[in-house]
Amino acid sequence: MFSKPALVEIALGVSAPDRVLAGVAIDSFPPVVVRTYPAAGEQNVDSRLSEVRVTFNKDMMTQEMWSFVYAKPASFPKISGEIRYLPDGTTYGMWINSPQHNSFKDTRRNSAVPYLLVFSTRD
Repeated sequence: MFSKPALVEIALGVSAPDRVLAGVAIDSFPPVVVRTYPAAGEQNVDSRLSEVRVTFNKDMMTQEMWSFVYAKPASFPKISGEIRYLPDGTTYGMWINSPQHNSFKDTRRNSAVPYLLVFSTRD
């Protein structure tokens, strides 16, 4: 079970316009996860949750294989028929892509940056 995490906020200064790289577009970077449900690090998630949602910053390929990768085998939701969650108080961890498994790709076939999703259900 998670202990309550310390919140850390980081402010990053943005360069003045004359120092920004000209001609660099978001499309030239790999896709990234911008939101998950449940949110990464969330505690007290209802164990009746029936799906995990992942939102990327780009349109993604829908007819390719996807890469949900174990963080640890014991922390990955057990799949038996339809995906389901274990009883309350369980911590889940999974990678969305990894260096070895990178099948989440945008429509330009760029692999998404690996993202670790960890959350726990209620006690």
